[in-house]
Amino acid sequence: MEKLYNCRRCQEKTDHYHTHDTAHGIPETHIQGSERFVCKKCGLFTSAQNNQEGEFEFVLDIFDP
Repeated sequence: MEKLYNCRRCQEKTDHYHTHDTAHGIPETHIQGSERFVCKKCGLFTSAQNNQEGEFEFVLDIFDP
């Protein structure tokens, strides 16, 4: 899924992939802490832990500082 978000490196709104790792490649599983948004233009990724502006919508990894 692609979404437009502000990229800290590109300094503009860019397409981002929303992805996460699966346990041993098993569909519909999720490895805790692996959910991330990846900038399609530069490859910078944002995880729940470094979602500084709170702009990214995490649904699997909820981080409450």
